Amino acid sequence: MPELRKEGRAMIYNFPKYIYSDPVSESDIRLQHGKCYEELNEIFYALVRDEESPERVMEETLDLLHCVETLTRLLQDKYGITRNHLNLMHIRIMEKNDERGYYGENWNEDGAYDVGF
Repeated sequence: MPELRKEGRAMIYNFPKYIYSDPVSESDIRLQHGKCYEELNEIFYALVRDEESPERVMEETLDLLHCVETLTRLLQDKYGITRNHLNLMHIRIMEKNDERGYYGENWNEDGAYDVGF
């Protein structure tokens, strides 16, 4: 398995932070979870409709990514998960998936997936 350097690229968000209640409530988390489910369904519907373009499928996929990032932020805020802890979880997920053979043998050769603190 390629070694993940502990400096360089950190777990980052790709989209701006949504505005949500402070403090984050369980209801906020449940609502966002439901929104993720809705976005996943929108991808499915875009894929099965003949009239939907690949661009539309990609837009729905990016909507899901934004939705999941928002859920991650809600959970992070609700449970006090630090940026360092989130980065460690990110590393563990990549290591686990690498062990399962999901990435190919040279997936981190150029350090593109370095996770930093």
